[in-house]
Amino acid sequence: MFVRPLDLPLLAPGQKVRFMFDGFPAIVFSGWPKASSGTFGGEIVAIESNVSQNGKFRVLAKKI
Repeated sequence: MFVRPLDLPLLAPGQKVRFMFDGFPAIVFSGWPKASSGTFGGEIVAIESNVSQNGKFRVLAKKI
C-alpha cells in the first residue's frame, strides 16, 4: 500500500494494520446495495525509504 509522507512517522515494522476493501467477502447493508465492505488484519513487514513517483511511500504488509 502507499502512504502519504505526513503519515509515515506513525508506522513501524511489526505494527498491526487493518485493511478495508470493497468486494467479496463483505458485509452487505440492506437498503444500500452499493455499500459493501470487508476487513482483514495484517502486519507491516517493510517500509521503503524512497518516495515513489506518486509522491507517497510504499509500505509492505502481510496478512495475518
